Amino acid sequence: MQNHEVLISSDMVDPYSRNDFWREATRPYGETQLANTSNEKLLQGTIRTRVTGNLMIAATTFNAQQYKRTRQHILQNEFDGIVLQVITGGTLRGALGSRNVFANCGDICIVDLSKTFEIVAEAGSRLTFVIPRKVIESALGNRDIHGLVLKAAQPMTQLLLNYLYGLNDLSPKLTQPELSLATQALATLLSTNFTGAISESPDTVSIMEQALRERVLQFIDANLKNSELGTEMIMKQFRVSRAHLYRAFEADGGIAKIIRNKRIDFAYTELMNPQISAQSINQLSYQCGFSNIGQFLRAFRARFDMTPTEAKNQGLLMPQFDGVLRLQDYFSSTASAW
Repeated sequence: MQNHEVLISSDMVDPYSRNDFWREATRPYGETQLANTSNEKLLQGTIRTRVTGNLMIAATTFNAQQYKRTRQHILQNEFDGIVLQVITGGTLRGALGSRNVFANCGDICIVDLSKTFEIVAEAGSRLTFVIPRKVIESALGNRDIHGLVLKAAQPMTQLLLNYLYGLNDLSPKLTQPELSLATQALATLLSTNFTGAISESPDTVSIMEQALRERVLQFIDANLKNSELGTEMIMKQFRVSRAHLYRAFEADGGIAKIIRNKRIDFAYTELMNPQISAQSINQLSYQCGFSNIGQFLRAFRARFDMTPTEAKNQGLLMPQFDGVLRLQDYFSSTASAW
């Protein structure tokens, strides 16, 4: 699949199938529908994707559309990366996490696929780069870049744009080692653009705190079913003070919030398992460390705006992806299925 190009176009199907086809084609990104401002009745667009190394490059065109990525989309889609969208036509506006965003033609918008968003796009086009999270974090650490917009008028943005266009043109000719180095260089160049934007951000942590974060998060994932999992247990396990732990996770709302959300997310993924019946929800709540079913139900509704039973009945929203090659396979199969 390396360097194999896949083309998806709404013109590939009859008009009566076009909306369903385009929603299916864009499902890995989120839920797609026509923008409220559009006078058209049919979703239209093209997606041309290519995977080179661990990088996916996509050129897209579309009419006025809006996209929504929910917590359910995130949990049902194992691929977790960072998206650089070069606005090559039209505009983009919306809410990406806590940021209200507006991007013009020539700007670069950063989208973190582990976070929610609601975006409205004018009819236009994008040049998109999907980069594995580990590559970005190696250069940026734990920083919230979701929704940051690099403005076209800035010199460093121009430098990054030139690099992205060059990478798009030359990537089919590069060897795998060269692609790996080029992707790492992209992450480093990206970090220089964010120096001013995030240097004073409260979620910027030291290297030591970043290492602690990673170890603590791994520990939480391994002990989600342990009813004693909490701040005290983590302090004892890692021999750190409450203040130190708080600083490392301040941007996340604290350890207790992380544990609660991870337990609820785990419950959601378990409910997607057809072997878990609706009658097992009580048992599932206790397995996830909740002391009573009422507490579990309130936390679940607050997280997903639905009950566990409703989530169970909803079922899977999309196929699973664990990397750009699987994602490319999905686009290829979608193009051939219709």
